[in-house]
Amino acid sequence: MPRARLKQALGQEIDLAVLDLADGIEADALALVGGMIRGGGVCVLGLPAPLRNEPNPALTAFLGHGQSDPGDGFTQWLQQGAALTLRQGSGTDCLRELPDWPAQTTPSNPEPTPQAFRPTSEQEQAWSKIETVALGHRKRPLIIDAPRGRGKSTLLGLAIWRLWQTGKTRLTLTAARPSQIHQAWSFLQRQPDCELLSDTRLQWTNPQNGQRHFLDYRPPDDLVHNRQPSPEVLLIDEAAHLSQALLETLLDTYPRVVMATTTDGYEGSGQGFALKLLPRLRERFDRVFHHTLSTPIRWAPNDPLERQLNERLYLSSSPFSEQTRRSGDAPSVRTWQTAELLTQPNTVNQIMALLSQSHYQHRPNDLMRLLSLPEQSLWTLQQGQQIVGVLWALPEGGLPSFKPGRRFRGHLVAQKLAQLNWDNTWQSLHGWRIQRLAIAPDCQHQQLGTHLLSTFLQSDAAQKKDYVSTSFGATAQLIRFWQRQNFMPMHLGFKRDHASALHSVMMVHAQSDPAKKITTQGWHRFYDEWSWQLAGPFAELPADLLTSLWSLAPPSNEAEAGCALPDYLAGRDFDSLALALRHWTLSQLCQPTWPLDALGQAWLKKVVQNQPWSKALADTDCASRKQLEQAWRSWLARHFTNQANRNGLKHN
Repeated sequence: MPRARLKQALGQEIDLAVLDLADGIEADALALVGGMIRGGGVCVLGLPAPLRNEPNPALTAFLGHGQSDPGDGFTQWLQQGAALTLRQGSGTDCLRELPDWPAQTTPSNPEPTPQAFRPTSEQEQAWSKIETVALGHRKRPLIIDAPRGRGKSTLLGLAIWRLWQTGKTRLTLTAARPSQIHQAWSFLQRQPDCELLSDTRLQWTNPQNGQRHFLDYRPPDDLVHNRQPSPEVLLIDEAAHLSQALLETLLDTYPRVVMATTTDGYEGSGQGFALKLLPRLRERFDRVFHHTLSTPIRWAPNDPLERQLNERLYLSSSPFSEQTRRSGDAPSVRTWQTAELLTQPNTVNQIMALLSQSHYQHRPNDLMRLLSLPEQSLWTLQQGQQIVGVLWALPEGGLPSFKPGRRFRGHLVAQKLAQLNWDNTWQSLHGWRIQRLAIAPDCQHQQLGTHLLSTFLQSDAAQKKDYVSTSFGATAQLIRFWQRQNFMPMHLGFKRDHASALHSVMMVHAQSDPAKKITTQGWHRFYDEWSWQLAGPFAELPADLLTSLWSLAPPSNEAEAGCALPDYLAGRDFDSLALALRHWTLSQLCQPTWPLDALGQAWLKKVVQNQPWSKALADTDCASRKQLEQAWRSWLARHFTNQANRNGLKHN
């Protein structure tokens, strides 16, 4: 199976895996395969030779155009493990010790049968919460998370089986891919009186009364667009593989939802699920149930393969100590070279734990890149003995001229801004792109991120570049943070990010005179185009993000638009003033004082984003357009009376 298809096998259990690493050692592939092997199984790695002093071919895909060959830091790092199998033999690459395999083997953890399966105490506790969601109050979702191999998917199968027996007849199971429901589906197929009606439907007939109970697999997008028939309970496996926007839509649509997802073990979207979605759900629902499975089922506790992969690839987050949280030591900032990291595993441990806890798209491959890529810049902020902040930047620029249809590997910001501004200067200049900026959760809102970023910007490494850029999921809070360090918005992505459900924004801090010139030009171009896009692709943009971004816009030249306000307050028809009112509103948003109460947000939806009147009315107490306009006139007079009087006198 090609590496690119490994994710499609997630959820399966195997006893033997042979991973061909002749084309390079990739961290994600090691983590994926290691998590599929049952206890007593074997993972065989086919290693390249020689192991040292040669670039790792797997890193080629992560090198930007023009960058030198990567080092072998990641390979060296793996060889420091006690059980990870990277010793080179005489002419062959082999396991440190090959096990004696019997001619025929019995799976160490055979597939559970109805008679043999016994839920763990953790699974029973989780079932109790599933039962509460299914039979109790509506709109109280449940999130079940676990590292790999903890029986999360089997638990969903068990829950469906038990819900059938409570009388539920219409249940739906969904996931990003059909392969992700394999464990739950196969568990149910082994139950008595359960039959497969189709690839997407199971039926269980109650032997006592003959009643038929159904389970349907439906793709998530089908659940959004076809809401009937509505399931009594919706169960979502590997929920972190769905975008947060999609999950929120499903939660709004269906009253009883159980979500299960993997957090640690193979990739970072589960971390993003916990970091981003859970707090948002707690703001939206009166109660959100949460349960974590920690006891392994696929293998024994303290399994050597899981332990070694977790330790070498940092697949499990390490919490910060209470002593560190309470540290009153002054923060210190320093930079690191790859060679230093290879000799300081405790430092690498702290950096990776921080990246895992603080960023929603952390991957095992991040470790591979961090220990091997050339020409990167890594900075840490430390209090006492604990690293509480990390800044990781990659070089960009120094490229040939932009040509339509030509794409160089890497250099995300340089190429995008050259394309948007029709200016090859962006590709020829040299800059840093900040890949990660993470502060320990318990140390945020203490100006530590500002201190770390400003120290980097003032360093020789940054000053020698033309600009420093960043790209991140846009929130009002993050926009304000980067703006305080004189980063200017240059582009807002039309599509939401899959993991964060946020639009990605690019911001630039210009250093050299050529960079300052093209940054100012690009800044004006962005707002000229965005003012139009707000009524199109960004018509649904949240009001707080709209106002925070527009507060950074160039000063408006639409002074005459102010005459529209007194006319509207005097009763002139809205439609005849719509364009002038839009110009006036955008000029007001250049000042970060726009009221974001219900009427203020409704005004932005209609006047700036041109949403239908029904959507403008939705979050207000008004029942009609007429009532809404009456409320707006009172609201505008209350908040903008002085300006209306001044412009009205000038107009008269």
